Amino acid sequence: MQFPLTLDRSTFWQQVQARIPQMPTIPPEESIALRILVQGMVIVGLIATDVAAETSLSLWTIPLSIVGAVFSWYRRKEKNLPLKFLLAIAMLAALGVFFRSLLGSPNDTRLPLAELLIYLQVIHSFDLPRRKDLGYSMVIGLVLLGVAATISQTIEFAFALGLFTILAIPTLALDYRSRIGLPPKKSTLSGGRSMALLWLGAMGIAGVAFVLMPRLPGYQLRAFPVSKDLPFPKDFAPEQVKNPGYPTRKGKSQGSGKADQKTGEDGLPDFDKTQYAGFNSEVDYNLHGNLEPVMVMRVRAQAPAFWRVMAFSTYTGKGWKIGSNWTAALERGTFQQLYYLPQAGSNLQTREIVQTFSIVNQLPNLVPAATWAARLYFPSPRVAIDHEGAIRSPSILEAGTTYTVISNVPIRDLALLQKAKGVYPKRVLDKYLQLPKGLDPEIAKLSRRVTAKFSDPYRKSLVLAQHLKQTYSIVSEVPVFTGKDDVVRTFLFKSKGGQPEHFATAMVVMLRSLGIPARLATGFLAGQYNAFTGYYEVYNTDATALVEVYIPSNGWLSFDPVPGRSLIPPSLDQAQSFGVAEQVWNALTRWIPAAWKKALADATGFILGSVVGLFAWAAAWMSQLGGAAALVILAAVAVLGLCTFGLWQVFKLWREQRRLRHLAPVERVYQQALATLAKSGYPRLPQQTPTEFQQCLGRALPNAEPVMAQLTNSYLTWRYQGQIVDLPLMHEQYGQLRKKVGRRKVKLG
Repeated sequence: MQFPLTLDRSTFWQQVQARIPQMPTIPPEESIALRILVQGMVIVGLIATDVAAETSLSLWTIPLSIVGAVFSWYRRKEKNLPLKFLLAIAMLAALGVFFRSLLGSPNDTRLPLAELLIYLQVIHSFDLPRRKDLGYSMVIGLVLLGVAATISQTIEFAFALGLFTILAIPTLALDYRSRIGLPPKKSTLSGGRSMALLWLGAMGIAGVAFVLMPRLPGYQLRAFPVSKDLPFPKDFAPEQVKNPGYPTRKGKSQGSGKADQKTGEDGLPDFDKTQYAGFNSEVDYNLHGNLEPVMVMRVRAQAPAFWRVMAFSTYTGKGWKIGSNWTAALERGTFQQLYYLPQAGSNLQTREIVQTFSIVNQLPNLVPAATWAARLYFPSPRVAIDHEGAIRSPSILEAGTTYTVISNVPIRDLALLQKAKGVYPKRVLDKYLQLPKGLDPEIAKLSRRVTAKFSDPYRKSLVLAQHLKQTYSIVSEVPVFTGKDDVVRTFLFKSKGGQPEHFATAMVVMLRSLGIPARLATGFLAGQYNAFTGYYEVYNTDATALVEVYIPSNGWLSFDPVPGRSLIPPSLDQAQSFGVAEQVWNALTRWIPAAWKKALADATGFILGSVVGLFAWAAAWMSQLGGAAALVILAAVAVLGLCTFGLWQVFKLWREQRRLRHLAPVERVYQQALATLAKSGYPRLPQQTPTEFQQCLGRALPNAEPVMAQLTNSYLTWRYQGQIVDLPLMHEQYGQLRKKVGRRKVKLG
C-alpha cells in the first residue's frame, strides 16, 4: 500500500484515515475454549518461573494478563491501530528494562530473559485476535516453563509440568481444529476419557524415559550463574573469619575467637547447633555435639567432590589454629564478576569441574569450592585468599547467594605418585611439620610400624588412612580434654574411637611424626545427589574434616581416614549418569523380599552368563572348523536372515490389512488412499495435517490433487463434524486416485 507524497499534512492524514477502513480484516479466532486454555498455560508458566526464581512477578502479571485476554476477546474484530501503537512503545520499554537487568547479571541471562518474556506476554495479551497470536502466547508459556526448569532446584517443578501438560493436550486439539479450518463446537472438550488416557500415556512414556535417560555432566553451554552483589562492608577485614555460629556479647557473629565471645556455664564458647564449629580461625575439640540437620546449600556440578572451605596448619593438642592470618585481597574487573585464583604447580594432569553453589541457609564468610579452585565468579567487588587456599568473602554468605567456581581437579596417576620422593620446599617443611612439645613418642612408633613396608609419602598416607579406618570406630560420646590430655594420644590409645575430626587429626599428626607435611582441611562432603533436580543437596551434617598431604612435585592431595567413607574423596570418576534409575530401583527393591531379590539377581546373572558363554562357544567352535566350513555357516546364516526379513515383511502387510479391517468405512477409504500415495512415493509426514498434506500433494502431483481434496474434505467432515458422507462416492474417488498414480488397489484381505 503506497501513499502519495505531499507536503500538505492535513491532506496526508485524511488519506490515511480514508485508507484505514479499506485495509483487509483478519479473521479472528472465535473459540473461547482455546483462549481460556492458552491463558491457563501462560499462567502456569508464570507461576512456575516465579516459584523457581523466588520472585513475585505473578502477583500483578497474572491479573493484568487476564484483563488483557478479556479485552482482546471483546476487541477481536477491531483493527485497534492506536492500541497497537501503544503496545509497540510498551514493548520497546520492556526491551530497555531487559538490557538494564542484563547489565546487573551478565553471567546469568536466564532470569532477565524470563522477565522480558513475561512483560511481552502481558503486553501482547491485549491484542490476541488470531489463532496465530494465541500460538505466540503458547510458545511464551512453554519457554517460561523451560526457564523455570533450568533454574528450579526442587521437585516442586514437577507439579507445574504435570499441570501444563494437562492443559496442553486439549489446547493442541483445539488448535488443530482451528488450523484445518473447522468451526468451534460446544462438544470440543468432550471425550474427557480419551484426553485422560492420552495424558496418562504421555506421562507414562515420559516417566520411563526420564528414569532411563542418562544424566550427562552439566555445563555443556558454559553458563556461570552469579547472584546480585552482596553488601560490601566498609570495615572489610580479610583476615577475619565471620561464623554466625559463634555469637559475641555485642550480638554480632564472628569466628576469630576474640575475648568478647560469649561462653556458657561450662566455660566453653556458646555455639549455634545448626552451624559447624570447624569453620573458625581456631577449633577447640571440647566444643562438640550433634548438629541439628539443616540444608545449607545446593550444588550443581559436573562431578561430586569435597567442597573445601578452609585448612589449618597449627596443632595445639586440643584442636587447631590457622597458622597465619595473612590474606591476599583480590579485585575483579569493573564489568565482570570473575576472579583468577593463584595456582600451585603440579606434575599431575587436571580436569575442569564447574560448580554452581546456591546458598540455602546462612554460612560463614568462607567460600566452599572443590579443591584446586582456579576461577571464581562471585557477587562481590573484592574477595580474599589466605595461605591455605581458603577463599574469604567480605560478608557472611546469606541465603539466596549464588556463585560459580571452576576447579582444576587433579587426576591421580598412581605410578607417578609412587615415584614422588623429591625434596620438600623449605616453606612447606617449616609450616606443616609443626607438633606440640611433649608429644607422646608412642605416636611416632605406631606410625613407623604401620608404614614400615613403604618408602614413598603417597603410599604411606594410603596405608595410614586404611589403618585408622580398620582399627578405630565412630563414637558419639567424646571425652572433654583437660590439662595435659592430648587429642591424638587419647584417640589412639585410650578411647579407640571418636568423631571424624579426631580421625583426620590423628592422621595429620602421625604423618608429621614421619616427616611428611600434612594439614587438616574442613569442608562439606558432596551431599546427597538428587537425580530429579540435578543438584547435590548439602546439609550442615555433611560438614567434616579431611587430611591434605603434600606430595613432592604434585601438590596437596586429600585423604579420608573416616570409617564408612571412601579412602579418596569423590571425584571425576563417580558420575551419576543413571542416578534416577538407581534411585527408582532402590525404592522398588525395598518392597521385594530378600529371597525374591536373591532369586532375581541369580536369574539375571544366569541369563547374562549364558549369553556371554554362548558367544564364546560359537567363536571357539567356528575357529576349530576351518575357513571353508565357516564360510558355509555364514552363508546359511545370511540366507536365514533374508528369509526372516521376508517373513517380517509379510507379517507387516498382514498387520496393516488387519488394522484397516477394524477401521470405520470412511477412515478405511482415506487410509487406503494414503497408503496408495505412500507406495507411489508420496507419503504423508507425521507432522502434516490432512489439509497440509493435500496442499503439498497439489505441488508434487497436480493431476491427483483435486481427487485427494474431495477425499480429504469428506474425511474431515465425517471425522470432526460428525456428518454422514457419501461412502460409494468416496470409493469412486479412491478408484480415480489409483488410476492417476498408477498403483493397484490396497486389498483388505
